[in-house]
Amino acid sequence: MSNLSVTVSFLIRLSRVYIELPGISIYTFCSLLLVSSVVHLHAQTGPGGVGNPAGTSNLYYWIDANTQAQSVNGNLTELQDLSGNNAGNTIIGTPLLIQNEVNQRNAIRFNGVDQQILTNTFINAALHPELTIIAVYRPTVDQAGSVWGEYQTGWDGRYITDNNFDPPQTSSFVGLGYEPLSGNAPSSAIPGLFEPNEWVISTVVFREDVPNGSIVRINAFQERAFTCNHNPGVYNYFAIGAGGASFVTYPFWFNGDVAELIVFSE
Repeated sequence: MSNLSVTVSFLIRLSRVYIELPGISIYTFCSLLLVSSVVHLHAQTGPGGVGNPAGTSNLYYWIDANTQAQSVNGNLTELQDLSGNNAGNTIIGTPLLIQNEVNQRNAIRFNGVDQQILTNTFINAALHPELTIIAVYRPTVDQAGSVWGEYQTGWDGRYITDNNFDPPQTSSFVGLGYEPLSGNAPSSAIPGLFEPNEWVISTVVFREDVPNGSIVRINAFQERAFTCNHNPGVYNYFAIGAGGASFVTYPFWFNGDVAELIVFSE
């Protein structure tokens, strides 16, 4: 059995990244980050003391631009999965590793055109019906694209994006498994999910097919509960800095910085 089981809100404690949140002063990432989890009393050495980076807990994937990230002449050349599951990361294009970008910690900068980190792992509903994704990022423009995702055709798949394909319907939303351009689809817009030139801590909790069982939190505060209903029979590799499908190009590539990303599969 794993050391992490998801229930309703738990304050996951990370002691490393400090973020200036609008109107809230300085927070310690994630000392005030709600992840909808409860931790059993076992020794844990994962992010914030949650999970174990040895492939023996619900910590599924974890990258930190300040740890096990290598660069040559400023270009990111290597990035390791810290979860212990040894996920592969293929660096596409030449994203930059920016030193001391957020409170003396590094961040990965994507240009929104042709750069991403493509993993060899999956976050689709069939394999992971209960999944939590935490990301620390800063969009540098309006309609900045997708921070992470595994986009499918017809707007299916799990992802967060802010793009100009058909705004405002495609602005600041989470992939719920519905067609957002359809008149029958529920609104998936999330206030604060993408704030240009502001650091954001977003937590997306997927509970597949559970009525209002999925939630989105921005900077520790819950913004929305929703019902997700993805097609379990299709999937693409999980990507950071893009929407997550090999055929997806602009506007689904991210224009901005990513400092850390953590995935729990409960």
